[in-house]
Amino acid sequence: MRQIRKAGKPGRPSVFFKAVSQYAPVPAAGARRKVARSFAE
Repeated sequence: MRQIRKAGKPGRPSVFFKAVSQYAPVPAAGARRKVARSFAE
């Protein structure tokens, strides 16, 4: 989880990943990274 947080923006990563965890409770680092990239763009 810490590694994924690093990938997110330093703005509000906790809030963003909290929402992601709700949709994807499974710790899929790869999928979460893709979602983070799409959100960042």
